[in-house]
Parts: sequence; structure tokens; C-alpha cells
Amino acid sequence: MQEESINKRPIILITGASGDLGIELVKQSVQQNWKVVAVTKTISKLQDRLPIEYFNEIDVCEIDLSVVRSPKDFKQLLKYTFNYVVLNAGILIKKDFHDFTVEELNKQFNVNFFSNVYLLQSLIPQNIDNKNNHIIAVGSMSGIENSAKFKQMTMYGASKSALHNIMQTLAAEYQNKNIVFNTIAFGAIKTQMLEKAFGKINEAVLPSQAAKFILNFATHGKKVVNGKILYASKSII
Repeated sequence: MQEESINKRPIILITGASGDLGIELVKQSVQQNWKVVAVTKTISKLQDRLPIEYFNEIDVCEIDLSVVRSPKDFKQLLKYTFNYVVLNAGILIKKDFHDFTVEELNKQFNVNFFSNVYLLQSLIPQNIDNKNNHIIAVGSMSGIENSAKFKQMTMYGASKSALHNIMQTLAAEYQNKNIVFNTIAFGAIKTQMLEKAFGKINEAVLPSQAAKFILNFATHGKKVVNGKILYASKSII
């Protein structure tokens, strides 16, 4: 039997919950009195970074998105009916195009694209509340057509571009079921992943700022926007 919202609280699913942005999404969702289902590769990493008092308000699901191969790998999520889903998990393998191994290529696309496909196949439409819902993908300007491109970012940008495209297509496919799909493409978020790839960037958005923007858009954006890509830079956040 699917779990209903406790006291009609919204239920939000957050992938990549133990990363810099994921932690902020979890914390701010709990602070808004939302029930949180957090997907992370390793529970111990989440326990190390999240204050213990938050664990009374969240359910943690340990799933390695780099190795999922079908919707069945997300069966532990089927007891919930979600109001909001934030596809936040992502990896960046930065290296020359001709040096990518098959294993690295598969990992890059599995985490950034295919795991999201399998997750949504598992949840839609039975486990998405079609009266109060919003599915948001955390995209990247690297995957936007005609945006600035950087060397050694070929596969990362391609995987994000695929994610952007499927979100727009799903919005059209499920329009009659009232399921809303949107993408937020950030220029740069101040995370360990970004700094490892590029060093410090002055114009990077703080994870707390990005999380606040995402959750506000989750609540209010669904009323007016569907199937769109929002470009989120420091100047507008």
C-alpha cells in the first residue's frame, strides 16, 4: 500500500542527497515541514554531513545510481506517493574525449541520465500525486545548445543535454495526467564537484541559495511552467 502524506505534508524525493546541494535540499525541505525521502549512494556519508535531529524527519534509501539497470532497482520507493521529485544526483568525469573508457562513459551517462529514466519509469504515474506534483531535474548550462563549452566536458554536457531533452518530452507525454516536468540549468554551484573540476569560481551560486531557489520553484513554478528549462545564474538567485 502506498504511503500517504503524513498529516497531508508534502513528500519530496531527493536524489544525490549526500552531496553539497543535496544536503541543503534535505535540510530546507525538513525546515518547511515536508517529509523527505533521500536517495544516497552511502548512508554513512549522509550521516556524516547531516545533523542527527534531521533523521527523525527523513527516510533514507541507499541506492548506487551508477549501477542501476532497470526500474526494478527503485522498488523500495514504491510505498510512497510523491508530491515533488528533485533529480539532483550527478557526476562529472572531466577528461579528454578520446581518453574516455567504456566504463567511464557508462558511469557518466548512467548517473546523469539513465538512472533518472529508470527512476521515473518506476514512479510514473502510480507514485506521483497528479493533483499536487512537480518533477524537477537539476541540469547544467553545459548541456544547453549554443552555451559556452569547455574542453574535457564533452560527456558531462552530453549527458545533461539528454536529461534536459527527456524532461521536455515527458512534459508533453504526461500533460493530460497533470504531471509537471521542468529543468533548472545552473551556471555554477559552489560544490566539491565543481571546485575539483574548475577550482574556485567567484560567480558560483551557494548550495543554500540553489536549494532555496529549487524548492520555491517546486512549490510555485508548477502553476505556470511545464516542459521548460530555466537558466539560473547568481544574478537572478
